[in-house]
Amino acid sequence: MQVFKFGGASVKNASAITNVATIIKAQKGKKTLVIVSAMDKTTNALEHVLHSFFSRNDYHPHLLKIQNFHHQVLTDLNLDDGIVQQNIDTICRDIDNLLSNHSQQADKAYLYDQVISCGELLATHIVATYLKKSGIAAVWHDARHSLKTNSQYKSALVNWPLTRQVSEEKLLPVLENNVVVTQGFIGSDEAEHTTTLGREGSDFSAAIYATVLAAENVTIWKDVPGVLNADPKLMPDAILFEHLSYKEAAEMTYYGAKVIHPKTIKPLANAHIPLFVKPFMQPEAPGTKIFDFAIEHFTPTFIVKEQQQLISFHLKDFSFVQEKNLSMVFQALNDLQISLNVMQNAATSISICVDSDAQKLEQLTAMLKGSFDIRYNNDLHLVTVKNYTEDSITTWQNADILLEQRTRNNYQIVIKPAFSQVASLEADS
Repeated sequence: MQVFKFGGASVKNASAITNVATIIKAQKGKKTLVIVSAMDKTTNALEHVLHSFFSRNDYHPHLLKIQNFHHQVLTDLNLDDGIVQQNIDTICRDIDNLLSNHSQQADKAYLYDQVISCGELLATHIVATYLKKSGIAAVWHDARHSLKTNSQYKSALVNWPLTRQVSEEKLLPVLENNVVVTQGFIGSDEAEHTTTLGREGSDFSAAIYATVLAAENVTIWKDVPGVLNADPKLMPDAILFEHLSYKEAAEMTYYGAKVIHPKTIKPLANAHIPLFVKPFMQPEAPGTKIFDFAIEHFTPTFIVKEQQQLISFHLKDFSFVQEKNLSMVFQALNDLQISLNVMQNAATSISICVDSDAQKLEQLTAMLKGSFDIRYNNDLHLVTVKNYTEDSITTWQNADILLEQRTRNNYQIVIKPAFSQVASLEADS
């Protein structure tokens, strides 16, 4: 059995969905579980719906646009199936009913998961129906019935034993004679409320199902040739990795490489399941294979994370940084679920680089301003060069560098692009 994952770009329109059917037909009946993301920019569009709702603006135009978009895809695919049209209308109506029955003071994380998950539901209904029209024995499956989590909305934790048990019961028998189409990114808690695994979490869903169902391999279909040593939009001569070790791939995702979700590698590595990253427009191309692989020559890899904040905590009394000071900062980061990208401490200060989030910055400041003078820089880039050479980092010598770190293998800098906003939060603010 194998697991295929198709992201938003690979199902963005009728032509892309037709290509998905071609790829699956080429498998010639091999047992395949297909994980599908929301189409194109649907997740962003659903976030606009929620933003309008919480801002007390009319969200209906945004919702209608989503509904019309999916109806247009049906038209483009010549799918006159009344059931799938009804499914689309029902999902959009359920969103409207949900928001109509909640106030703006409702749990935002809970509502987020209930609404945003609908993008995957819409996409999979269309893909499954088109596969059947194309002569493929395809069955639509609701991932909320098999991928079980806790109730930590927006970043739910997987209940692995229950997910394994339910997936084996519900999916293995169906996979004997059918291609199963289900959603990435979503699951459900003990109360059967919809949960999500975090943005871009469909890759992780593929790894979860592959692990609990003991798949032979996982293939993530992308709009790039495979895993490259740089973003081709920034470096046109980026090099394709034909093979990567689990360790190298995991570190690349940790530092911000977007081609694979950061949580994807660990379960596959533990189960020794190979991961292929292949171009959906050239399905016969080799792509990249990630597996137990001993790398002999390390190629420098360039990773740029945008929308970063550099936050500095200065001790008020000019005493030296001690473990208790670090503990206070770490505890606050943990409480607010802020991921640390880079940290550096000097004699009287601690500096951290994190993903930009204005609300969490305000909360962090409120928690720690009694002990520190806090300053921050916004709109920064975190650049990581893995397996760097001196020649590979010369590009950044003239950059406006706010923080720099070197280890034996990695070079990291936080740089200030043009028009970066600089601000400070004084202790009495």
